Amino acid sequence: MSRLVYVASWHIQCCGEEFAVGDRVEWPVLPVDRADPFWEPLLGPDLTARLWGTYEGHEEERPPGVSGTVRGIRTVVCRMAPLPPPADQRELHVVPGTGRFESIDAIDTWLDLHGDPSGLHFTGWLVDLDVSG
Repeated sequence: MSRLVYVASWHIQCCGEEFAVGDRVEWPVLPVDRADPFWEPLLGPDLTARLWGTYEGHEEERPPGVSGTVRGIRTVVCRMAPLPPPADQRELHVVPGTGRFESIDAIDTWLDLHGDPSGLHFTGWLVDLDVSG
């Protein structure tokens, strides 16, 4: 059974391990709250509906481990901008509809798009995880 898991870049950059298609992994995964206003602007309605969980390596009480085989990886990039005033103009949010996804075979922990002329910001990876044993 394939499950879609979001892995935020900073979790892996801090203390996670790189992974590739075909790798067997055991990850702490939290159930996703699809009502969180972060998801749909970033992923769109179809991927948000499929999103099953989020990799969470920094909770004091780690969530249960989920074992599976990585069947697919997509980078997640988007444009970020402040909300209109009176919102704090220093705080950036996903610009709805700007999420872009590219299939890759293995992650690059330090993928960096800062200074990219397209204005895209790298947020993490969507991983198709086969948890069927």
